[in-house]
Amino acid sequence: MRIIFIQQPDEEIRPIEEFPGYWASNIGRIISAPKFNVSQQNKWIVLQGGLDGDGYRGVNLYREGEKHKKKVYILVGRAFNEYDDDLTKEWCHRPDANPLNCRADNLVWDTRKSNQWERHLASNPDFAQDIFIRENNRQRKPFYIQIPLEGKQKSIGGYHTTIEDARVVRDRLCIEYNIPLPIAA
Repeated sequence: MRIIFIQQPDEEIRPIEEFPGYWASNIGRIISAPKFNVSQQNKWIVLQGGLDGDGYRGVNLYREGEKHKKKVYILVGRAFNEYDDDLTKEWCHRPDANPLNCRADNLVWDTRKSNQWERHLASNPDFAQDIFIRENNRQRKPFYIQIPLEGKQKSIGGYHTTIEDARVVRDRLCIEYNIPLPIAA
């Protein structure tokens, strides 16, 4: 069943640059412009799409007769928010980590590590207790910060010469992401 596009209060739409005839909405909808011929629809339609294997909403967009599967949050983020060509960054759902919340005001262009940190924080309210400063066998910079992300232990914040330097970075990250500072070092 097709849903005719009716603009909602405070909803803004912008064209999707790579796909003429498609528009993104700041409330997370993708709209197909009228086709204006007998065999096609002649009204603006909200694309329904579906969920991919990772739980993100996706839609099929067509350009020059070819189908392209696209994630809704990426289309909305690019249409409404600032981003650059930095390949270490991606669209993050923030402050609401729900992958179905594709509103422009819930999308932030940030690093993958930051995105993983946010997801872990959303699923683990006692996150601060999982942050550890570890020591390894590196001679010049033996200290690093370790947290569990995506079921594995990951190091973040680089390597540090002293444990005090590692604590400063850990504390800065905790403050930046509004995480209570760990009780123990």
